[in-house]
Parts: sequence; C-alpha cells; structure tokens
Amino acid sequence: MNRCLLKILAVTLFMASVATFLSAPAMGAASFVLTGQVTDIDGKPVAGAEIFAYDSAVIRRPADFISARTAADGRYSLTLPRQKFWVVARVRSGEKFGPLLPGDRHSGEPLVVEPDDGKDVQQDFTVVDIREAVRQKQKVRSDYRLVSGRVLDQDKKPVSDVYVFANTTQKAKDIPEYISAWTGTNGEYTLYLPPGHYFLGVGTDFPLPTGTGGVSELVLGQDKQPLARDIAIKREPLPESGQAPEKILP
Repeated sequence: MNRCLLKILAVTLFMASVATFLSAPAMGAASFVLTGQVTDIDGKPVAGAEIFAYDSAVIRRPADFISARTAADGRYSLTLPRQKFWVVARVRSGEKFGPLLPGDRHSGEPLVVEPDDGKDVQQDFTVVDIREAVRQKQKVRSDYRLVSGRVLDQDKKPVSDVYVFANTTQKAKDIPEYISAWTGTNGEYTLYLPPGHYFLGVGTDFPLPTGTGGVSELVLGQDKQPLARDIAIKREPLPESGQAPEKILP
C-alpha cells in the first residue's frame, strides 16, 4: 500500500471517530434522574407500579421510557434525557400502553416534568382504581335513591367501558363525588344518590381529566322511587387513528 493510500485511510478513520464522538449522547449533563414514591389513595406504598414517560402529551401509545417496577416501599428511579416529559404511574393489568382498562391502577392525567439545569426531579404519584373509589364513595344510606339507565351514543347505541359520575358542581374533580362501575356491552350504569341537585357526566379515563363537566342535570327530591335516566353522549375518533379510543364530546 503506497503512502497516499495510507494517508487517505488515516483521514477516513479520524473523521469516522469524530462523527461517532459527536453523535454519542453526553451522559450526565444531558440527563436527569426522576425519583419519587407511588402510593394509593390511603397513602400506602404501592408495589409493582411502573412510571411511563412520554416526550409529548399524546400518551395513548408505547411510552418512550418505562421505569422498573416499584418494590414494597413504592419508590422508583428513572434516568431520562434532559427535556420535558409527560409522566404517569400505572399498575397495569394488561398491555404496557394503550387506553387504561378496568382493573388498572393509575395516576390519571400525565404530569409535566421539566428539569432545571443540572438538577434531578422528585415527583410522587397516587394511583387509584375506579373500583376502589366506588367502594369509598358509595356508602348507601336509607335516603339514597337508585338512578340507573344506559349510556348511548349519537346513534342510540350502547357505550361500553365508560362510567357515569355525579357531582354537585358543574366541573368535576379528579375523583367525582359519586360514580358508577364501568359499563358493559349494554351500556347500563347504576348510581345511588341522596336528594339534591347534580350534574351527570360520563368518563373514559379515571381519575377524570381536569375541568371535565357534566352533560346533563338531575334534581332529586325526597321521593325514594328508583329513577330511570339514559345519558346521551357524542363520540368522534381522535386524530391519531388506531392509537386511541374514541373521545367523548360535551
């Protein structure tokens, strides 16, 4: 091999090594550690929870980063690139991504995590399953009245895998005052409510997204007779077809 070819080979190898160095992520300064604890609604540590981090607010898809499952103390640690993330905690009963399912325990709406320069981030999560909330909220007294019916879409078809909530205010809290169990294929729901003025709504995620409002009003007097009330909703596909279920419109 002549000297000219040796020089060309040397330059090529040098440029390749520079390109590799420049394209490699700078660990440390370009990353941060997200830590915290996952607890239930009673404040007890939750084992088996995972932290899902997404690089956008679209979370009904595979997560960009997933932590190891929490141990008995509920604590987690997840190293992430130094940028903004949308983060949720979940104890899954099914797949690692996609819509939350009945039986899943989860933290609700994603929390936005954006680290300051050179600092790690501490963030705790509370996970809840709708069935746990039903057990806590539904303490049936003698003056509670049975309200039942079906959830129907704009084509009068029953809507499954949703729940009905009732609040005394127009805008719901993350955990409503009264909630039904998830509807089945027939769209039927059941609520037990004391006398009062309520706003009824339908949820697909639990806890409810901030600002979710009711779709109909209901006034209950002292009459103890069961009341039948169907709830009509509108649905349309989300823009990213195939990655998320239909959403409910007010």
